[in-house]
Amino acid sequence: MSGTTPPLLPAYRNVSAWMPATSAGMTRLYRSCQPGFEALTNSASAMRNGQFPSQTCSVARALEIVGEWWTLLIIREAFFGARRFGEFERNLGVAKNVLSERLAKLVACGVMERVEISGRGNPRDYRLTEKGRDLFPVLVALMQWGDRWAAPAGAPLRLFDPETGEEIAAIRVTGAKGKPLAPEEVRIEPGPGADERVARRFGAAASGKLPR
Repeated sequence: MSGTTPPLLPAYRNVSAWMPATSAGMTRLYRSCQPGFEALTNSASAMRNGQFPSQTCSVARALEIVGEWWTLLIIREAFFGARRFGEFERNLGVAKNVLSERLAKLVACGVMERVEISGRGNPRDYRLTEKGRDLFPVLVALMQWGDRWAAPAGAPLRLFDPETGEEIAAIRVTGAKGKPLAPEEVRIEPGPGADERVARRFGAAASGKLPR
């Protein structure tokens, strides 16, 4: 879980094959692509910053809080011990305005809290609340998934149990008695927060299991 800025999209290799050679050609290309590009940009912005009002789903509700770019990395740094605004900024390389906005939202949502500390300039710490600390297994599961599927050079970091000195086990979904469960072995039923559509989809007439 590196603290570096996420890489940009890879550059095109054969730019000359499609780029017009003249400024007029570039203008034509820009005008032809502009509507689609603006629509894509607006759509991406909405996906990053919007809500999911049509989804009666705890995953959707969680993403409304922690699903924006940088947010989980800020939470990662909090688990690594970052407290001050400058520490988050230095470790992440994120723009000040983005960091300020994400921290403010995490505080407003109760994931982090501002704590006044002694010092010049009225300094404040940002610390995880109980709600924020509950994200620890989520972050570890995401890290382990990234180690397996998105880290060809190997895991950037490893986590150990200090008492045994052994590396922590992989996060697994288990039954009440510890039996590991695959997706197709889990039964789904509507919960107390289900709306009519969810109740109808996952009610008694549904198969009740996740597909293979």
